[in-house]
Amino acid sequence: MNTPQEVTLNVGHDLKFYLVPLDNAIISYHWYEIQGSQYLPVGENLPVLTIPQVQSDDLGRSFFCRIITPKGPYWSKIARIVPLRTDLNKDHRIDNLDFNIISSQWLSDGSATPSANIVNDLHANCVDQEDLAILIQEWTLLEQAGVPQLLAGFDTYELNGKLDGMPLDGIMGGVWDTHAEETGNCVVELRDGSQVLRFMSLSTGEGRGIAFNNIDNPIENNERGMLFFRFLIRADSQTPRSFFGLHDRTGSNPLTSTNPLDTIVAGFGVLEENENRFSITSINGTDTFKSGLLRDQWYDCWIVVDNSADLFGVYLSEAESLGSPPSMPRDQDSIAKERGFDLKTNNPITGAAFICPAGDIQSSRTYIDDIYWGGK
Repeated sequence: MNTPQEVTLNVGHDLKFYLVPLDNAIISYHWYEIQGSQYLPVGENLPVLTIPQVQSDDLGRSFFCRIITPKGPYWSKIARIVPLRTDLNKDHRIDNLDFNIISSQWLSDGSATPSANIVNDLHANCVDQEDLAILIQEWTLLEQAGVPQLLAGFDTYELNGKLDGMPLDGIMGGVWDTHAEETGNCVVELRDGSQVLRFMSLSTGEGRGIAFNNIDNPIENNERGMLFFRFLIRADSQTPRSFFGLHDRTGSNPLTSTNPLDTIVAGFGVLEENENRFSITSINGTDTFKSGLLRDQWYDCWIVVDNSADLFGVYLSEAESLGSPPSMPRDQDSIAKERGFDLKTNNPITGAAFICPAGDIQSSRTYIDDIYWGGK
């Protein structure tokens, strides 16, 4: 008889304890309820004990079973009726009251008001436990990493203009720095109805890239934080080889190299599968985070970092639109968890870099939009 397995039961339903013996030669079953120092006989001589229509008053009750076998008596482990951990107001139910508690705490962080019935859950027409779980996850992430604020949306820049030395057009300060900017391969373009950043590299010369730093809220060495952005890889006959991530550079020229191994503290690479699909990999290319991703599709991407433990995770989902604030990532969006930093650092994380190293052939065009940042 092993440790009892956890099951979830709604109030008002029958609770059944099943005894699963390791030896089939059982002569009799004897069920007991523990009350203080007493063991009170309950139930029948059966391998199952039924507690009908369990109510909140039944919480805390404990039971065990004594069996008689040809080898002698044996005792099971104790099984208890306990509330779920998500029962926030301790009324022994997971319901709208719990949802309201977590919602009010979530909103106190300055986020937008959530819909009570979160879309894409298991029951699309009611507020249920899945909605509560989603909201708890979002709120927890905000508590850990801070509310994301707009860094750059590219709407105020001149089309086809260069960004080197320009201030970010969000609300957290920061300055752009481009590498090999004189080639014009890192510019603002109009795509899918929005002004976006486009960068690429050719088959000759240096790699290209763009980075920012000097923002108002760096992620200190004892803090957590996050970078959000949307990106698209163009469908063409060229090869994607872009890299995205956070850096710890300071000064007015943080992007001194387009070698991602020398630049990015925590991030990932985008590598080719074929003309229509690409993969996301670790910076060094040894691990594939997700494959089969579509070109000409905008993706929402979160890089969440713990700068005190030098760990990060990556979340990815298809973007619904450009220009809108980000929704929080969900468990199913995770493509990498608790990865060690690509570059160890004891410094604050000061910004992000989007780079494309030089290669044997021209790279696919990469587009970036809607950059948000959170640090706490």
